[in-house]
Amino acid sequence: MEEWLRLASHAIIIADAIVIRDAGRRAAYPVRTTDPRILLNRRSRLMEGQSYEKHTRWFPPYHFVAVPILVANVIIVGLRANKNGWDFQSTWELIFAVGVLVGVAIARVMTLRVQDRVIRLEMRLRLMDVLPAQMQSRVHDLRPGQLVALRFASDAELPVLVERCLSGQLDKPADIKKEIKTWVGDYLRA
Repeated sequence: MEEWLRLASHAIIIADAIVIRDAGRRAAYPVRTTDPRILLNRRSRLMEGQSYEKHTRWFPPYHFVAVPILVANVIIVGLRANKNGWDFQSTWELIFAVGVLVGVAIARVMTLRVQDRVIRLEMRLRLMDVLPAQMQSRVHDLRPGQLVALRFASDAELPVLVERCLSGQLDKPADIKKEIKTWVGDYLRA
């Protein structure tokens, strides 16, 4: 048990160091740029820029530390309860372990939901600046998933992509992202 506590405390320290380093690195760069000089001067995976193939955001403390530890905990508690018998204590430990895992997953989902709402607002404001007057009244017809996918498009591409979304040619977010020619990276995602 002491070994598990020692390993968990090291994982938390490592996760905090990654968050601090990652937050400092992201804060130093502009959010939206297609300037190749800026993209080529970055010292991280951001140096390559984002594209449809490389836009997935992995947050190491969450995806590679917290979630694997919580999943392993549920498995270990379940196996131990199965081996030693299902008394009140082992049943409660399994319920608690599953509850913590579900709570962490729900917190992530809520974070992403709030992020999508902010992106939706940002995109509606951006589209009001970029779209011609006759299309501006139809911005509210776009679904949230379409707005989230359109955020990666350059200002020059937005009118054509929005028209295709509104006409039903581009329905799924993945289809919209695949049609983007000039990708504008989003480096501040949760």
